[in-house]
Amino acid sequence: MPGMQMRTHTIDKPVCLKEDRYATPIPRQRVDEPSRQAGEDDEKGRNTLTTVSNTTGAIAQPTPLALENAQDVYRRASQLGIVAGLRSMTPLALLAWSEENTPSAIKTVTTILATGELVGDKLPTTPSRLKPGPLIGRLVIGAIAGALLARRAHLSPAQGAVRGAIGALIGSVAGAIYRFFVPQATGLPDAVWALVEDGAAFTIGANAVGGSPMQTLKTIVQSTKQATSKQ
Repeated sequence: MPGMQMRTHTIDKPVCLKEDRYATPIPRQRVDEPSRQAGEDDEKGRNTLTTVSNTTGAIAQPTPLALENAQDVYRRASQLGIVAGLRSMTPLALLAWSEENTPSAIKTVTTILATGELVGDKLPTTPSRLKPGPLIGRLVIGAIAGALLARRAHLSPAQGAVRGAIGALIGSVAGAIYRFFVPQATGLPDAVWALVEDGAAFTIGANAVGGSPMQTLKTIVQSTKQATSKQ
């Protein structure tokens, strides 16, 4: 209409962003990337532990274990301590016979001491294992046995010693109670139950050092016969 001005509106054209073919793409990190990286680090750590264990020594029994099996080693250290509470010299003898590189002199001495204890245990004059002297000796031997077993597996000897000492205390108390009450309850001689205790101590100890009780006994008997024949 006359006298009126026409307003014009300009429409901006949409801006099209062109894809830059030469731009460096930004990698997309998956959500599970940290967990996968952590898993790879754990696997590398286990492989490193295995490599260190394999290069620090060649020990037959028991084989070096990874950290996830450490509790099993410490459990067997406690079992050796229990054996020390039952028969104090048996753990050291079994440790000596379970290692091929142990000098024959050590095997002989520990075997003689263990055998002598089996005989002395049946004597009426043998003092109670709960008296201070015998009890302290069993605790010390249990600690030594536990430390040696843990050291074989490249674990903490101190923790193995603690487990062994605690096991020796348990074994000493349990053995004394067993020998006091069972003969009275059954009416059988104490020597009969002492032999049962001998067998239990040997079986538990042989399993603790990683061997079969029958195979361990067979090895000891054969080696003793060979040593006697040479003399």
